[in-house]
Amino acid sequence: MKNFCGTKPIKVALSDGWGENGWRKINRAEFEDEAAKCPNITEVRYTNGQGNPQKQISDIQGLIAQKFDVIILYPDGGEAIIKAMNQATQAGIAVVPYDLGEGFPGTLNEDYLVITTESVVGVGKTLAEWTVKQLNGKGNIIVLGGTPGNPTSAAMAVGWKSVFDQHPEIKVLESCGSAVLWASKDPIVASLTISNRMKHSARTSKSIFWVEIALNFTPSQIEFSGISHRHQAAKPSATSSAITLFSTSAIA
Repeated sequence: MKNFCGTKPIKVALSDGWGENGWRKINRAEFEDEAAKCPNITEVRYTNGQGNPQKQISDIQGLIAQKFDVIILYPDGGEAIIKAMNQATQAGIAVVPYDLGEGFPGTLNEDYLVITTESVVGVGKTLAEWTVKQLNGKGNIIVLGGTPGNPTSAAMAVGWKSVFDQHPEIKVLESCGSAVLWASKDPIVASLTISNRMKHSARTSKSIFWVEIALNFTPSQIEFSGISHRHQAAKPSATSSAITLFSTSAIA
C-alpha cells in the first residue's frame, strides 16, 4: 500500500449508504487499516447513511464542505446519490464508488473518477446456475435483494434473470428489495416476515430458494416457523460470504 500513498497530505473518507452488516463492517475496517499505512493521509472519516439516501447525500455534502480529497462510497440509494457524487467530483474530489456492477448510471470524470467492481452480473449468473443445478431445473424461487434501490441487487438481477429465463420450469414467485427486513433490528420480526412471505408466496411448493444478500442477521439468528429447511452455501460465488441460500423442503 505504501507504494501508492504519494507524499501530498490528503483527507480520505468512506461514505456508506448503510453500514450495519458484516460485509460493510469488514469494508470499513479494511479501509481504515489501509489508510493507516499512508503517513500523508492526515484525516480518515467514515459516514453511515443508515439506509436513508437523503442522509447519505447530506453526508457527502458535508465531506465536500470540509474539503476532503477522496471519497470512496457505496451508494445504496442508487441513482438518487449521483447528484451529490457529481457535486463532489466538480469540487475536485476523487469520487470512487465500488461494487456497483456493470450498469451503474452516471458519467466518468463528471460524476466519479472511476468505479471499482467485480462482475456483479456474473455473480448473479453463478448463483442462478448453482440454484438451477440444486433444483434439477425445476422449482419455485423467492429472491430478496438488499436495501431498496441499491445498484448491486439491480446488477445481480440482470445475471440471474438471464439464467432463469432459459429454464421454463424455474418460477420466480417474488423478487423485491427487503425493505421490511432492513427496517427491523429484531431477528424475531425478521424471522416471522420471511416465514410469512414464503408461506404466502408458495403454499404448495416443495422447492423454494430464498436468496439473502447481506441482511441484518446471520443465518443462526433466523428461525423459520413452520418451515422445514436446510442451509447451503453458494460456494461458487466470489461473494458467498455475503450471500446465503435457504432451501425449503416443505411448507407447513
